[in-house]
Amino acid sequence: MTNSVKQDSVLLRLSFSRMGSERKASMNTVDTDADKDRLKMTKKLFKSAEYRAIGTFDGHTKNWINSRAICAKIGYKGISLLPLALLPEVERYLEERMVERKTMIDRFLEVYNEEREIARGAMKEFFRETDYPDIPEVEKAFGMEWWYVVFEVPKNLPPELEAREREKLEARFNDMENQVQEALRESFLKLVNTLTESLKPGPNGKKKKFHSSGVTNLLDFLELFNVRNVTNDTELEEITKRARQIVIDVDPDVVRKDNDVRNELAKAMTEVTQATVALVGTDHIRKFNFDEEDEDNDTSKIPPAGLPF
Repeated sequence: MTNSVKQDSVLLRLSFSRMGSERKASMNTVDTDADKDRLKMTKKLFKSAEYRAIGTFDGHTKNWINSRAICAKIGYKGISLLPLALLPEVERYLEERMVERKTMIDRFLEVYNEEREIARGAMKEFFRETDYPDIPEVEKAFGMEWWYVVFEVPKNLPPELEAREREKLEARFNDMENQVQEALRESFLKLVNTLTESLKPGPNGKKKKFHSSGVTNLLDFLELFNVRNVTNDTELEEITKRARQIVIDVDPDVVRKDNDVRNELAKAMTEVTQATVALVGTDHIRKFNFDEEDEDNDTSKIPPAGLPF
């Protein structure tokens, strides 16, 4: 990685865990002529609003982090590149979210026994007492952790092996830098394309519903772009400047009511979208699913490490 990226960024790893809400159910009692080896059935342990709220909360937390940190696939799950300038804000946010999450977990634990009894009556012969551990064990299944991590070659390797591993690590970091640049470009493309498509007529020629979030989400990205542009992507920087000029004074209410304003905005944003597509390249567009939740029991761990790289 370039020195500027190493000096101005840190690798962040954020992890959530919670008790799984589903278990496998036996197909033995199912009356069917189908090949049961080709089928599987799951049972939902509880349908608790309190439990679902934790999953939603975790998703919102990750989305906020991903609006600051940048996805960086380096062989470990959940790694992102965080500009050091945003570190104090992110640290405060995560500390606050951990306290809020603990409150939500406590609410779920308060209804846990009741949910188990509801499931007992609803599942009939599929109910298994062993699927419902005692509350202390359930509480242990919930976790939220984050680390600032560093990857280094061990100091005690033989010289030849150390040189080989150092070369491999450098190649991995260089690849990650390319991915960080691509991820920032693709995130921007997703935002401008969403806004552009909302301004165009639908298949039936009627106006689509215009949401203010299309503008505010783009403005949020633009506000943080300079500090997140750790790879010094001057090409994307030029396009973001044009986008800012277009949307900085946009009034969503006027866009909804004035067709001329809407059409002019659509034309300008189409040009921005096309320029971004040309920059990203259709062969390199990847789908980043920032809403994907971690597995219910995420036991993968990366040891805490120093700041920065």
